[in-house]
Amino acid sequence: MNPRRCRGQSTLAALGVAAAATLLALFPLDGVRAASFCTKPPEAPTVEISISAPEFEVDHSLSRKELERHAAEEYGHARAEGSAVFGLTAGRAHSQLFVHTLTEKRQSGQRCVWPSRLVATLAYDGPIAVYVAREYRRGSCQYKAVLAHEMEHVAVLREALQDYKQKLEEALRQALDRGLFPYTGRDGALLKVRAESYFEAPFREALAAAERERDRRNAALDTPESYRRTRAVCRSW
Repeated sequence: MNPRRCRGQSTLAALGVAAAATLLALFPLDGVRAASFCTKPPEAPTVEISISAPEFEVDHSLSRKELERHAAEEYGHARAEGSAVFGLTAGRAHSQLFVHTLTEKRQSGQRCVWPSRLVATLAYDGPIAVYVAREYRRGSCQYKAVLAHEMEHVAVLREALQDYKQKLEEALRQALDRGLFPYTGRDGALLKVRAESYFEAPFREALAAAERERDRRNAALDTPESYRRTRAVCRSW
């Protein structure tokens, strides 16, 4: 490898869109067009998506009233008028994008920066919590009916991870194809931050699209007709 090159790594986890927009303004468009003095990297940049499938845990410790409050305060789920909360499936996930860069320093003092490896990760913060109201004794008809419904939500959350993976990979590869690399200038640190910031919008947009699809599929399970079917399984509630 050319001794003038070194590898760097950065992460988008703490960058906001506003910060990215400010950084972009520091570099005029002419400064990011491929420069003839830059040596082309020997390998094309790679995209890696790492997603961890979560486990689940059944929680039977909260009452229906406590579940209702928990759903509203922690997850923003408001109870529909005339309904009651018998169960809840909830989990928190975090995502991160690491942008590895390749930097070349020329004798003139100019630097050339390319993205060399993009690694997106998504994982749940612990197991998915599956709540069944404690009013329903373990093994009872009501307990089994609520648990069966909540396990449908668990299946949606697990299956949605494949959609996350596909959308993230497509978005990052398209961003690489559109990018005007290498970025050039004398401040290597700012060039690396700019390379990092460039992927912020497509990364966030892909996550948001996957979340909308996940929410749509969850909502399809929580319809009045679905609730009627669950309640019809048992004689009393």
